[in-house]
Amino acid sequence: MGFMPLFEHLKRRGLLLFLVCLPGWGCSEEAFSLGGPLVLSISAVTPVAVTEELVVDYTVVGRNLLGMTVNFGDMQTDSLFFLGAQTAGGRVTHLYAAPGQYTISARVEDAVEGSVTEELVVTINP
Repeated sequence: MGFMPLFEHLKRRGLLLFLVCLPGWGCSEEAFSLGGPLVLSISAVTPVAVTEELVVDYTVVGRNLLGMTVNFGDMQTDSLFFLGAQTAGGRVTHLYAAPGQYTISARVEDAVEGSVTEELVVTINP
């Protein structure tokens, strides 16, 4: 049943639906926003040995976060899903097979704000 037929049915039965917003109950005439502009930050402590896991910390703020893809620079990737969150933070780990310098690229997608990419160069010692 659509909205109008339902409204007419309730009106005929004498049942009226009212939405009430009283001051002090969380109602406001001011506009509000959810989350914020899309911002991504990634960091890691390097160098690490090839036998140690590299830990990449991340924080992200947006309005409707979908997910993040992390490319570790050695043809390996990891994906995280945020399911509409407005903020997220945590860490991902990675074990490199060979020493060298690698560029980590993290890309976050937000349903409202679009996407943003951050890069970080890390050093892996023998």
